[in-house]
Amino acid sequence: MYGFNLSCATQALKEIKKRFPYGALNTQDATELMMQSPDGITLFAEQWRMVKELYIKYPILSLETFNQEYASLLGATCDYLSQFAMQFMLNKYPSVTVEMVYLDSHHLLVIGRKLDSNPEDISTWGPDTVIVDLWAQDIYKAEDFYQHRNKAKIMRIIDVEKQKIDESTSYLNGTPKISFDITLAVLQLVNDPRLNVMLNHYKQYMFATYNSENIDVCLRNAASKGALEHTRLLINRLSANINGVSASKPFTALDWASQNNHQKCAAFLKAAGGERYASLQNRPMHNLSS
Repeated sequence: MYGFNLSCATQALKEIKKRFPYGALNTQDATELMMQSPDGITLFAEQWRMVKELYIKYPILSLETFNQEYASLLGATCDYLSQFAMQFMLNKYPSVTVEMVYLDSHHLLVIGRKLDSNPEDISTWGPDTVIVDLWAQDIYKAEDFYQHRNKAKIMRIIDVEKQKIDESTSYLNGTPKISFDITLAVLQLVNDPRLNVMLNHYKQYMFATYNSENIDVCLRNAASKGALEHTRLLINRLSANINGVSASKPFTALDWASQNNHQKCAAFLKAAGGERYASLQNRPMHNLSS
């Protein structure tokens, strides 16, 4: 199985290199490649204009749409490189399990994770599981992640807004965890039959994590802990009632996130339509759940 997972990763990386000859757009290496062109400054500006437009228009984007609208974009950031590689593998390998992984400020792909493992504990993912970093162009076993991080190559990362270069391995900082929402979004985008399997798998993980088979209870517990990735999953994919109120205490998910000062989680809940219990009191109906 390791050989198959490694082959999938190798082919995906090869495909990304072919489609994106500049590779990781926010690196000094990509900039130097662009500057070799006679109109390097103009090229650099246009490539970044398209990337910024992508973030506004298409948080999740199909390869077909990308190739139609952004054929001249020859580099990308880690999240888009990972999205496109994931779509490539889903289309080419019907039996592969591929998921998005997030770190503090970086995205990877994991291939062949055991579905009875903990999606937020890389040490359980299995000896045959492979990580592919499309941005840094690295492939290694998931069980070797921390060892790899300690000896990872230095990447010269460009901060376009601050106009500075950071030479470090900091892109691998953080604890690798499955990005539930993005993984499911890509599966849905390509209408992949593995969507329902992964959706049920993630739902069961939420039930186990919060010791409840009530989705609304799971949501409020996730919000109270500031578990943003869980909160996204429960609202966006598992249809939790964002304004459900506990019978034991008049708190919505937003109340819990706000009380415990989980600002990112609270901001997401507000943007998704979450309200405080106080604002629901004067309405004819609001949902109560234990």
